[in-house]
Amino acid sequence: MNLRFASTIDLYIIILADYTFLSQELQFCAKDDTDSLSSLTLAIQSFDDAFLVLKIVEDKILYQGAEQTYPKNDKYQAKNFPKDAYHIAMIAHKTKLRNMLLQQILFFA
Repeated sequence: MNLRFASTIDLYIIILADYTFLSQELQFCAKDDTDSLSSLTLAIQSFDDAFLVLKIVEDKILYQGAEQTYPKNDKYQAKNFPKDAYHIAMIAHKTKLRNMLLQQILFFA
């Protein structure tokens, strides 16, 4: 198996697992918990962007066109170039962890 292909599959599985977890969290989140709803929605949007970037990286022609694409949010750009799927997924993962920690702090307060 091609090592580059295997690493793409691994990254896809990691992103998909976190995306699924966040989607379930959002599904069971209390509708009056606006902070959690907002945080989860932003995290899911980050993973949506990670999927888009991963798709671009997998295809050489799309990857060459990536210089002309710009993700929705400035935090996904570095010096006017799109960040790669790994970095976008890490931003989303960080948002998820921050949300989980905030929920624990509010629970024990």
